[in-house]
Amino acid sequence: MKSENRRLAIAATSGVLATIAVVGGVLGVSATNDSQATTAPTQATATVSTTLDVGDPGLSVTIAPGILDLTGAVASEADLARIRAAAVAARSTADVTAVTAQDGPGIPTAAAIDYVERLIPQSTKRLKTASLSVSGDVVRVNGEARTLSGKRTLARSFEAATQSGLQVYRTITLSPRLRYYERAQNELQAVIGREGIHFGAKNARLTPQGRAAIDRAIIVLRRYPKLRYRVSGYTDNRGTREANHELSHARANAVVKQLLASAVPRSSIEDEGYGAVRPLGNNDSTTGYLRNSRVEIDVEG
Repeated sequence: MKSENRRLAIAATSGVLATIAVVGGVLGVSATNDSQATTAPTQATATVSTTLDVGDPGLSVTIAPGILDLTGAVASEADLARIRAAAVAARSTADVTAVTAQDGPGIPTAAAIDYVERLIPQSTKRLKTASLSVSGDVVRVNGEARTLSGKRTLARSFEAATQSGLQVYRTITLSPRLRYYERAQNELQAVIGREGIHFGAKNARLTPQGRAAIDRAIIVLRRYPKLRYRVSGYTDNRGTREANHELSHARANAVVKQLLASAVPRSSIEDEGYGAVRPLGNNDSTTGYLRNSRVEIDVEG
């Protein structure tokens, strides 16, 4: 297949300028942003490079206010139909006319197509502006998040894709206001721990360690009195769905009562129980059950 030299520059009012160039089968990505960026592969063994030998043509996606454009190629008409349907469902004005079905180096793998089919609506909803590029089993995402919770949701998506065998690299930036929220979130995580506030198995009684974690969290919440917080309860997977949802909500309520007793305003707290979703550990051991029996506190803004 004859290689092409292609260059695409994307500018957005948020201050993001991203350039994607394909020259002789090599994809180069560069970006500048006057807000702070965090760049990291989603697996520790990977290294980030701004130049990637991807072959020609690959698939590119551009997201901006009112815009969702796709260019490049996929392996088959079936893949093209799936990507077109995902794009149109995410944004009715999506332009997929520049995507073709053909074989060649750089064509997204079947696993990459599966992921991008889900990633397009996720990114359109949670990123203000973004550029996505896919070549083989390598996915790169550069964009600015709409909300801090949206960034967290995408981070979980990237991690799941990496665990499935894809190589995912991302640069997700935040506005100054959201960086302030993220600073509060990082302080909360530092005092609570990455795994939240824990409970005994199948009950809503706080452990001594859980009460101590809440006391530390209250100090952080007082430093950021104008922010809003979400208190989310979770369980392991034993029991019925209804019982787990009820228990997870009771756990969230137990944490909220502790916060209110320390004069944290009720108007700044939202709470919800989510049952057995988003497990941190496996659900076939005592250790896994205890890890999943938890409450998390997140900054909502």
